[in-house]
Amino acid sequence: MLSPNTGMHHMADYRAYIIGTDGQFYKAIAIDCDRDEEAVERAKQFVDGHDVELWEHARKVATFKHKCEESRSAITYEIRDGRMIPRAAE
Repeated sequence: MLSPNTGMHHMADYRAYIIGTDGQFYKAIAIDCDRDEEAVERAKQFVDGHDVELWEHARKVATFKHKCEESRSAITYEIRDGRMIPRAAE
């Protein structure tokens, strides 16, 4: 996005929140990206035994569930009309 005052390019301020087994956020990782799609791809890398939520300021962009040993199905997402839609993994 362009800053109205400077005309310079400004990246959106995303955060990937790592969620502990108690359901509480225990770590936040800053992600600077231009679009939701790019931020989603970068946030997915943090799903490693923990759930992850991706936020842009007060707007929740996506939730990523870690794969459970008992379950072989992963949750994947597609972007439709600017919204994240969960779908079954193929």
